[in-house]
Amino acid sequence: MTKKQVDGKTAAQPARGPHTGLAEGETIEFKQSWSEDAMYDLAGFANHKGGTVHIGVDKLGYSVQGVDISDQAQQGIANKILAQLSLAPSISVIFYDNTPTLAIAVPQCQGGVWLRATYYIRSGSITTGLPREQLARVILRNINETWDTLPSNATLGDIDHEKVKAFIRSAKARANPRLPEAVQEGDDLDVVLANLDLLAENRPRNAAVLLFGKNPQRWFRTARISMVHYRDIDDFDALADVTGTVFEQIEGSLRATQIANPPRVTFGATVGDIVDRTRRSERTPYPELALKEAITNAIVHRDYTVVGSEAQIAMFEDRMVFLNPGGLLPGVNVQSLLRSPHQSVRRNPLVASICFTDYWVERYGTGTTRMMSLCREWGLPAPEFLAENDSFQVTFWRDIFAEDHLRRRGLNERQIRTVLMAKAGHPMTRRFLVAECRVPQRTAARDLDDLVEKGLMEREGKGRNTAYRLKRHSD
Repeated sequence: MTKKQVDGKTAAQPARGPHTGLAEGETIEFKQSWSEDAMYDLAGFANHKGGTVHIGVDKLGYSVQGVDISDQAQQGIANKILAQLSLAPSISVIFYDNTPTLAIAVPQCQGGVWLRATYYIRSGSITTGLPREQLARVILRNINETWDTLPSNATLGDIDHEKVKAFIRSAKARANPRLPEAVQEGDDLDVVLANLDLLAENRPRNAAVLLFGKNPQRWFRTARISMVHYRDIDDFDALADVTGTVFEQIEGSLRATQIANPPRVTFGATVGDIVDRTRRSERTPYPELALKEAITNAIVHRDYTVVGSEAQIAMFEDRMVFLNPGGLLPGVNVQSLLRSPHQSVRRNPLVASICFTDYWVERYGTGTTRMMSLCREWGLPAPEFLAENDSFQVTFWRDIFAEDHLRRRGLNERQIRTVLMAKAGHPMTRRFLVAECRVPQRTAARDLDDLVEKGLMEREGKGRNTAYRLKRHSD
């Protein structure tokens, strides 16, 4: 036996044998001796890809002496695994030279296994218990289902038949109808829902409640959109949550964004060589179709298994941010979203399919690039996309260099003129501003420094070569 210093005391360590040639990973775990700790790793293996716990091997992969490989010991281990995990393991004896070890293997279990009311999973060489929302995703994947296809606790009486009829009329009135011929407005509700694949075990699926429920939030409390309008970080209005069906949430959220971001009204339009001063025109700060696309995506593609988290819209003076629970699914990343078309992996395929039928969703795999194109046509920066583990964010930047916006920021007339000239492409220096605005150099310097302080412009170069440019949104 070798010795090891532990807490000031000398502890005996099993003598090392040969190296096993193995390394710990997502399917291999080492234990010097059998203990209940091995049960957690076996549960994690069963809930992942399957794997083997090697008893009699240290963390560096060396075999150690002193492992009990008797039939009685093996049977005792097998009985404990069967009792706690309901699994029959495969146990074998492996010799490294003359040093015996036990290899305890379990297969992947499609239905999943639990240990002491916790669901464990293997990630790399670590076994961890899953948070509730991750557990829900694992279970759905194991049973080859998505959340929206599961049968709900609602009944047919909780579905609004009139909303279903209105949907059918709207879908059938399209120039190129996408609604299946079998779906008829005059059929009984259960027949219509069955033909739309919205029934499971004679109960409405979760998708049916979201799409056509009389009160979807009774069943899914976080199926809502929270909205905040910020004038400043400490000056904001928390607007009423937008609730109702999927379609009502889309329409309600779009109305709220329009009210908080009213259009700019101008008079006068050039017709030939004549300026018609009586002609009125409006221009919204953001393209409405792009906002509708972002709202629809936030509702249709959000993760409804995340407890206590709703979709959010935050409106600021210079931007609008859409945040929905649920990161991107495997196989999709932000870079792929910038291509058209890109792979479409739908978290709620049934909800997406019904929305597609009535043109709330256009083509799969084109939404993000359509938003980008609409913003460019509006003269705005492309929206920014940010994906994290449990959320997805879209940020629209408004034209913070528009004259009406600059005036609200409190800029003086010289500064507004300076920004508009820079926006038009004029090289901006103190010397240029002195000549163009006929002001002293000190005034020009003060105006430019204030624009830098307000985050509208930034300096380039030093000394007499100092120039100024508009600050990009991404900066």
